[in-house]
Amino acid sequence: MSNDFKHTDDNGDEDIVSRTQIKREAEALQKIGEFLVDMSKNQLALVPLEGELSAAIVIARRLKNREGKRRQLQYIGKLMREIDITPITDAIDKIKLQSQRQRGLRKEAEVWRDKMIEQGQGVIEELLTTYPDGDRQHLRQLLRTVIKENKDNAKKIEAGKTNTVNTQSLKLFNVIRETLEFS
Repeated sequence: MSNDFKHTDDNGDEDIVSRTQIKREAEALQKIGEFLVDMSKNQLALVPLEGELSAAIVIARRLKNREGKRRQLQYIGKLMREIDITPITDAIDKIKLQSQRQRGLRKEAEVWRDKMIEQGQGVIEELLTTYPDGDRQHLRQLLRTVIKENKDNAKKIEAGKTNTVNTQSLKLFNVIRETLEFS
């Protein structure tokens, strides 16, 4: 029997591993490699990558040819079989968790902004009860400008101008998101 099908655990015990199991593990590593290739530069900088693996990921990010990229991903999977991927998977999990948190904050900030625009100043008090670190005066000022901007944009739309942008609404959203994030 070939050594390819023997697996040694931490205690030095050898287990026989099936070809199917080996293939599943290789595909899982290749998927992790694909995730690494698809990450943004900032996210990738947070992952502890070394030498040849790092270079292989950089090359894969540049490849446009589908077949070439597929082969490069297989190579990345092969390189990952030779190293301890625990720090890499831990970093990926942390990045995914941060991304989920950011999406949740954005969604919650959108809800608060829309509620403020619809219901007015009372919602600011409700927000600050839940998140006391917010700037009441700044939020009130922004809400007033958003409401004024919305009225102005409604007049422009009636006049036939369809190129209206709600910049103040975006500013209000950003202030609410920061309030949620730092409270």
